[in-house]
Amino acid sequence: MRLAGIPIESKSDLIGNAVIARGLFEYSGAAGLGAPVRVCGSQRDGEETRIDIDLPSAFFTQFPEMQRSSVPALLDAKLIKLLEDSAA
Repeated sequence: MRLAGIPIESKSDLIGNAVIARGLFEYSGAAGLGAPVRVCGSQRDGEETRIDIDLPSAFFTQFPEMQRSSVPALLDAKLIKLLEDSAA
């Protein structure tokens, strides 16, 4: 971002667990578009660090066949706990 003249440090990564994500494919082949989950950590000059994620439950609402799956909510809970624990 700094090379583009924006005063922000930013890093993006993909995180996931293939064993949990496997449960997504039982409902939809397109589920692979949302697994692993994208995470972005950023900080503008003089501000606190910000962590943004694509919540799996929000992403998978576009697939009606996934409504029966408990995996998106499980992924939400695991990701939020992981990020909260790492911020502590």
